Amino acid sequence: MATLEQSVKKIRAFDFEKELLNIVSLNDQKALNLNRDTQLFIEGSDSLGNQLDPPYTDLTIFLKRLAGQPANRVTLRDSGAFHDSFFLDPSKFPVRIDATDSKTDDLKGKYGKDIFGLDDESQGDFNKHILSDVQASLKKGIGI
Repeated sequence: MATLEQSVKKIRAFDFEKELLNIVSLNDQKALNLNRDTQLFIEGSDSLGNQLDPPYTDLTIFLKRLAGQPANRVTLRDSGAFHDSFFLDPSKFPVRIDATDSKTDDLKGKYGKDIFGLDDESQGDFNKHILSDVQASLKKGIGI
């Protein structure tokens, strides 16, 4: 059994932030899916929980309906290229979600930078998703 001094040294040496960023990185697709699929596509909302505004034009609504896509909310998905280009940068907190598609800057300009990121509900879902990994890492890292 470790002495109190050894336990304290192990706790001080444990880099919780580094471990947490690693866990976030390993679960990046969950976070990205919450952002692009749940918030943008299903809800039509940004990371603050606001509906995306301005709404689609009449022409876009017509074209969306012809394509069998949702037209009652802004989803920022047409061909899927924008959504497919989403990435998560887990190098430091706050973790950043962005996209590499050529339309990214235009969409940020039109709908705001808050199209990227998790709203409170999605953040809660993500936290629940990684909780067991965080607990296991912490226990291993401090030796319990």
